[in-house]
Amino acid sequence: MELSIALSARPSAASIPPDTPARPRRRPAGDLRPDVARSIVSIGLFWWEFNVRASTVLGVVGAGGIGQELKNSMDLLDFRRLLTILVLILIMVTVIDQGSQWLRQRLN
Repeated sequence: MELSIALSARPSAASIPPDTPARPRRRPAGDLRPDVARSIVSIGLFWWEFNVRASTVLGVVGAGGIGQELKNSMDLLDFRRLLTILVLILIMVTVIDQGSQWLRQRLN
């Protein structure tokens, strides 16, 4: 499918094939959206996974959140709580990874 862009004139109704359901101004976006959507979702999922992991590390060095709770448990030698937090982080990261992998496969 060829995408042509006219800068000086708006397309007339006669220049758009009759089987096109979109209005003239929405046609270029409708042509590009399916190709770009997969990449945008994939990149967004990657950054979300990265941010979940990074938040744990940042919390350990003092930014708060679950990483801060992890550090407090280590400092207080509260090993039951430490193990619980580690298991929760592991479960959360695994669920996010599996969910995003499933979604990426569905998009392809």
